Amino acid sequence: MDKRKSCTTFDYEAAGAWLLGKDIAPLLDPEGYGRIAAMLAEEAGEHGGLRLVGDLRMEPERALKLVSALEDGFMAARPGP
Repeated sequence: MDKRKSCTTFDYEAAGAWLLGKDIAPLLDPEGYGRIAAMLAEEAGEHGGLRLVGDLRMEPERALKLVSALEDGFMAARPGP
C-alpha cells in the first residue's frame, strides 16, 4: 500500500471537527452538555434543522459532514453516569 495515497484520503477537517467536539464536552456542566447534545443531534441529521450547515460558507454536503463529525466527537466524550 502506498503511504502517500492513504495520507491524501484522510479528512483532516473532519478529524479536527471530531477533536473539537471531544474537547468541548468535558468543559460543560451536565445541563450544558444536554443542551449541546440535543442541538447537535438536531443539526447533524440530513432531515434536521440544518441551521449550522446553512451558516457555514461551504457546500452543504461538506458542512453536514463536519457538523456530524463534531457531534460524533462530542458524543464520544460523553460524561459517565
